[in-house]
Formats: sequence, C-alpha cells, structure tokens
Amino acid sequence: MRSAVLILAVLPGTALAVQPPRAVERPARTCHFDAWSTDRAGQPVHAGPSADTPVIGRLTSYGRHYPREDEYETGTSFEIIAAREGWFYIANVERPLDEPGQDQSGRAGDPIEGWIEGQGIEFTIQSQKGFARPDPRAEVIWSSQDGFTHPMRLLDCSGEWARIAWAGQGREWAGWFRGLCGSQWTTCDGAGGDWLNGHSASRHMRD
Repeated sequence: MRSAVLILAVLPGTALAVQPPRAVERPARTCHFDAWSTDRAGQPVHAGPSADTPVIGRLTSYGRHYPREDEYETGTSFEIIAAREGWFYIANVERPLDEPGQDQSGRAGDPIEGWIEGQGIEFTIQSQKGFARPDPRAEVIWSSQDGFTHPMRLLDCSGEWARIAWAGQGREWAGWFRGLCGSQWTTCDGAGGDWLNGHSASRHMRD
C-alpha cells in the first residue's frame, strides 16, 4: 500500500504554523441558573471538567470593587449550564470593575467560558425545603429551621435545581434545592421555591 506524504509549501515571509487556541469542551445545556464566585484569589477557569486540563483564564477575584467607597463586596457572576463530577460549565460571565463602565454600572461582560470547581460558587436559595432528588414529590431531607452552616459546596445541577453539600448539627448534609437566585444584591421574583406552611423567605447559602 502506498503511503501518502503531506508536503507543506511555505512562501517566503510566512509562518509555517499558527498555534491553535486551546479547545474548550463545551457540553450540551443541562442546567439553567445564575451564580457568582466568592474566590478571593480569582477562580481558575479550565478547558475541561478536571484540574488536569489547561487553565484558560481566571475570574475576577471576590472583594471590594467599584464604587470604591462602598463596603459591599462583590464577585464575578455567570450562568451555569452544565455539571460533571463536581465541575460546572459557566457562560455569560460578567465581571466587576474597579472603575465605572460606560453605563456607570461598574461591571462588564467577559467572553470567557469554561469549567470551574463547585467550591466557591454561590447563589441565594429562595426556598425552605431540600429534597433527596430534584423532584418536589421526593423525600424532604431538610427544612429551613435546620439552618445552614459552613462549609458549603455545589455538587451537581439539573435544570433549575442544584445539589449542595453543607455541614450542620454535627453531621454532613447533601440535598437538592430550587428557587435559586443569582443576584448578589436582591432576591429574584421569578425564582419559585418550596415553602413551609405557605410562608416565603429567602435564605443565603452562607447564613
């Protein structure tokens, strides 16, 4: 069998090859909610759902940003669209600035997309019940009077649901919640959660 040989002809003054950009493994959408990063070092964004894959960038660190006189801390916000073994694909990233943008918002869009770990991802849970599965008919394994304590980690997601882990009352917990809100400053009117006795409230995952 003849073997084919590829010969590259290079014109004078041209480069032989251009280094391709690092390919990012982009999954199909399986989750749909917003969140933000609380990593004060600037959370690394990977090309794939593993620490062994290339780092393609970093999110702006959590802390005090514009306006400088404001004591409120803020982080980079994003949409979570997929999960795989404790890693989460983020898109529609918006980072905080140290100076106002053209619209005076102090925030700007960032084209980066990729995978980050579940530690340091944060959002508000506008719900008072946690379930064994992402189904409101599933067993309720947590209710609001139990309370959250540190540490907390996002484990998985499915549609509008998130599975989180936390420690409290001398044991470790893991459960599914909906009614998720990715706003760092206020609650989300459109996020429907699960309530005790018809009472509605918003709880922050760090409370």
